[in-house]
Amino acid sequence: MTSVVEKRHVSSEKVSDVDSSAVDGTEKAGQCITGKAIDGDTSDDDLPIILEYIPSKLTLEKELHIKIERIDDCDTAEAEMHCQNNQPETSLYSLDQLLADHNEDVKVRAMVVELKNKNTSPLQQKFLNGEDLLPEHKAELEKMNAVEKKIRKLHPGEMIFDICQFKSLFSFPESLTLTSCGFLPGLSRTDQAMLSLPPDQLLEFLSPELFRIVFPAISSQEKFLTFIFYLLSISPDFRISHRLHEILHVVLHGQLSTWTPSTFDVCIILCNYGTLLSNICPDHSLFNFSETDLMHRFVKPDSTESCHATSQGEDASTTEKKLPQGYETFNLKLITQFVTDSLAVRSENYSPQDCLALTLIFLRISLDHKLSDGQLSWDFELFFAAVINAVAPEHWNNWVKDLCGHLTYLTSDHHNTVYLVGLMPLVERGHLLRRVLSLAFMLEFLPSSDGAENFLEPKVKYSLNFLKALQINRETDFYLTWSIVHLLESSVGPDPSEAEANDLLLMIDFLQQKSNQIRDSIYQVDQIVVK
Repeated sequence: MTSVVEKRHVSSEKVSDVDSSAVDGTEKAGQCITGKAIDGDTSDDDLPIILEYIPSKLTLEKELHIKIERIDDCDTAEAEMHCQNNQPETSLYSLDQLLADHNEDVKVRAMVVELKNKNTSPLQQKFLNGEDLLPEHKAELEKMNAVEKKIRKLHPGEMIFDICQFKSLFSFPESLTLTSCGFLPGLSRTDQAMLSLPPDQLLEFLSPELFRIVFPAISSQEKFLTFIFYLLSISPDFRISHRLHEILHVVLHGQLSTWTPSTFDVCIILCNYGTLLSNICPDHSLFNFSETDLMHRFVKPDSTESCHATSQGEDASTTEKKLPQGYETFNLKLITQFVTDSLAVRSENYSPQDCLALTLIFLRISLDHKLSDGQLSWDFELFFAAVINAVAPEHWNNWVKDLCGHLTYLTSDHHNTVYLVGLMPLVERGHLLRRVLSLAFMLEFLPSSDGAENFLEPKVKYSLNFLKALQINRETDFYLTWSIVHLLESSVGPDPSEAEANDLLLMIDFLQQKSNQIRDSIYQVDQIVVK
């Protein structure tokens, strides 16, 4: 028993040694130790005691500390990922960034304005004006100066209508009434009802559906249609304007009446838009009326009656809104469309002189600044197609001569002439007018050539003579050259005859020569456009 106790004592000491070695990192967990007698005795009675290695307290604490650190690291990483996922998304275009950019843009614009408005010093002014410079330096400075670009994409237009004179002849319901248009009421209830209706109810009465029923009962039908035509020209309501246009369309195509707007009716409407008869057609010999007749057609109301006093509840902004802003484009569009339909359906109502006057008038008003964007170009082209078809074949040659004789007053701007030529329709007579008008307009810008006055038989050789007269040098107006090239193109036409093939080849050679005379230069932008 004593040896057994001693052996157990020795074994416990070895275990402690193993624990100390485990602390130093020289032993591994799970290792088994066999106890033996210190004195080396090996008797059979001595039973080997196998002790499983049990980690010490220090080892357990160390391993537990390592595991806790790993768990803490994992929890920290997961927490950071969770925070990143829940963090609100930040955009590059946040409100603060946009405000900062806006403030910076405001500062930059203010600096640019300040630099532009800042007066230059006298020395700088002398340098800009080329003063106190040697002649060779002045020549070099002029050579390096860029010429401002002049060629415009749209025709510049002219001031045809004055918005301050809009409704100067008549307005509804002050001066434009059924009675002022010569309407004589009959005994029918329809006539009596129309005269007694207030203006707003009268507009509601003028509907295409009701008009088909009551029109046969109207006594003065032509005067009534004239009133609708005038009212169509100034109606500010788009819906009412289309209703009035539909009424006139029903009458024209429904064979309800032979009435069509006269040249007088068209002129008084255009003059009411703010122009004079002498401005849209100076040759008064084309009309059987005078400008005085237009001015006194309607009795103008007294100034006290026409000037509506501002009530106490109205402010200045409300008064400004009532001021006329000029004619509405959709009104002129509907007027042009109805006159076009009248020329196409009832051409017998218009003489060659009326067709000539209407052609000159619409060529002139198409140049108005308000229409310079070409929004009514298609309507004008349809009108010219109808008016040239309304001219009888026996009057055609004389009619073209008279038209070319009245072109000089239409415009003095060469760019406008290119636009007017382009309004001619792409039909047989329209192609002829394009060639004729191009030659007539080029006579205003280039020296006259032999045979060019023969407008009825335009030929390529006439265009070739104009091309020969075109000069390209340092003093050349390339904007005018640009217009002449376009007029030359229109003067040739789409289908020249085979007999003119040699003239076409010569024309191509001359165009190539003129193009070679133009030098590309960043200081002459118009030259590059023409070339």
